[in-house]
Amino acid sequence: MMRKRIERGGALLLGFAVVLSAMILPDVYAAEAVDTQRECSVTFSVSSTDYAEELAGARIPVDLYKVASIDGSGNYTAEGSFAELDLSFTEDNDAAAAVWEERAADAFGMIGDTAPAAEVSIINGTAAADGLDAGMYLIVAQETSTDYYNYSFAPYLISLPDNDYYDGGSDAWIYDVQVGLKPEQTERYGSLQINKTLVGQNITMGDQATFVFQIDITTPRGETDRKLASIDFTDGAASGSAVVDEIPAGSQVTVTEIYSGAAYELTASEGNAVITADETASTSFTNEHNGSWNGGYGVVNNYSPDENGQYVWTSGAAED
Repeated sequence: MMRKRIERGGALLLGFAVVLSAMILPDVYAAEAVDTQRECSVTFSVSSTDYAEELAGARIPVDLYKVASIDGSGNYTAEGSFAELDLSFTEDNDAAAAVWEERAADAFGMIGDTAPAAEVSIINGTAAADGLDAGMYLIVAQETSTDYYNYSFAPYLISLPDNDYYDGGSDAWIYDVQVGLKPEQTERYGSLQINKTLVGQNITMGDQATFVFQIDITTPRGETDRKLASIDFTDGAASGSAVVDEIPAGSQVTVTEIYSGAAYELTASEGNAVITADETASTSFTNEHNGSWNGGYGVVNNYSPDENGQYVWTSGAAED
């Protein structure tokens, strides 16, 4: 199975809270010995995240790798490809989360050709893996995509069984563990192509015609942005185009021709489009020469809202 690269600096997941309780809990607090022969289960969920509604329709593959066995006293012994993994006691509780995040990243780098102990897929927001041996597991949730966003998950370690002692609960061992995945969201992007057709172009010596377009963008989150683009015509060309990249997927865009050259009139346009991830939407404009012999050329600069929501220009758009 191909595994997507996961960076060490990924989002901290709820799974760390699961592993930390077992890792730093002294033996004296355990109400009973671990039943190392009892099967364990873990249920994954994304229902508690800010992205629960969108991820409800996604399929998220999750691989579980057993990295260590556990004895009756709750002590772990790394095994197999993970034999060199540091599972030593963490005395500094304040730094424990960062330490175990680093160890999870180390474990991820040790997977090699190791086969998962279990493979499940989160569908409709949840999935469960059962029949698992007691021990410590590395959880690797694969990156997934929706129409508008990519979601990635940092690898993390969990203890099976677990207990709630350090969360203010019982110190009894829990053999059916609940874990909430915490994804990191990044936007997907698409492009917009603006197509221009000229009818009866003025091709006088040295003539250049510039057409300037304003692209107003409203993202799925309701955020707005504005870009500018231009198309230059020379040497009698009858058509041309400009492509604007890096527009958030799902955005509604409205393209307006704000400068039509010195000798052209806009006669037809289709300026609305919806951006699809990894695709190029298109709009079209047709201009006709108005009989003037004037030429025109310009320079365009894009701009975006500043921290006060005001659009900042760096120069003018076009000059005759």
